Amino acid sequence: MILKVKRLICVFFIFSLFIAPLFSATTDYEPYKENEFPVWLRKLHRAEVISIGATALTYPLVGLATNSFLDDSNTADFMKKLGISIGVGAIIALIDFIIGETSEK
Repeated sequence: MILKVKRLICVFFIFSLFIAPLFSATTDYEPYKENEFPVWLRKLHRAEVISIGATALTYPLVGLATNSFLDDSNTADFMKKLGISIGVGAIIALIDFIIGETSEK
């Protein structure tokens, strides 16, 4: 019974991937204008993208450093590795912000 439900859910998700473009908007893409968003919001978005990307890239490196690269069975170890990688990602975003602010002048 559970196997049938899992298969049904998988078929639904696969079907939704193929049917979604049929219901998407048919209007032409309009790129953002130069001054559509304030400067602080663009800087915040850049910091967000950099920190999330750096978190995803540093998580396996933290796993290598703590000798638990593929072992996420222990929740405490997983949360510790995730916290460290989030902190490293935030530091990388802060360094990028500082470099960007000092090089503008």
